[in-house]
Amino acid sequence: MDTSPVDDPLVEGRGISVRYGRHTILERIDLAVHRGEIVTIIGPNGAGKTILVRTLLGLVRPVAGTVRRRAGIAVGYLPQRLTIDPVLPLTVLRLMALTRRVERSVALAALREVGADHLIGSAAHDLSGGELQRVMLARALLGNPDLLVLDEPIQGVDVTGQAELYELIARIRDRRGCGILIVSHDLHVVMASTDRVVCINRHLCCAGRPESVSRDPAYLALFGPEAARSLAVYAHAHDHHHGLHGEVIHDHGHHDHGHHDHGRGEEGDGGKQPTAPGGTSP
Repeated sequence: MDTSPVDDPLVEGRGISVRYGRHTILERIDLAVHRGEIVTIIGPNGAGKTILVRTLLGLVRPVAGTVRRRAGIAVGYLPQRLTIDPVLPLTVLRLMALTRRVERSVALAALREVGADHLIGSAAHDLSGGELQRVMLARALLGNPDLLVLDEPIQGVDVTGQAELYELIARIRDRRGCGILIVSHDLHVVMASTDRVVCINRHLCCAGRPESVSRDPAYLALFGPEAARSLAVYAHAHDHHHGLHGEVIHDHGHHDHGHHDHGRGEEGDGGKQPTAPGGTSP
């Protein structure tokens, strides 16, 4: 049984530095994710986003700093890229059960949660980008994760599908009360559903609520004012916010989804990509 305080982070990194040889990949980054909040790490390619996530999950050892994960935490993981060989007759059901035994009813329930249950018998290599991401998200949910880690979840998804996918991710958080850590190379529609944004470029550039990050001089310097103006900052249109356990708390005067700010600056990941195909706990 998890006896941690309700406000205790699911995962927390303090002063994380990572180096490969003489090359500094990350330098003195702090990041924490709590239950019931969505934290998004943004930064340009090569910023160290994925390396930070791998460090938080215990897959990369930092040269400095500390990482603490809540005891017994279950992690669901959606990788940045998955290539499926069209020669292999891999159905969605078999994809869901690649690394674990999964009953059809369990797989179907997870697929139904993401709106993809009708795909269970489809060939995986025939799926569209949006369909594949939904299937992989369902796969990440199989272990009933406390923390859901999504590395570039909108890759290969059209603009309409991107908005729908982020809305789905927000609903999963609302329903399950889990913490969600998203990796992205830009803001775009991710702004609609995230509570806190962490912008890194090997070091922490800025962090905070989406609206404040989009106006931060460090963000503007990194992405340029023209790019910043082209990214819509969406106020979260829900009429509620969430308690520490992810429960819905109605507040009809509340339209800012940055309420999960726990007073900490958070940082992000970057770079290389893990090879694991789906949602297993590290």
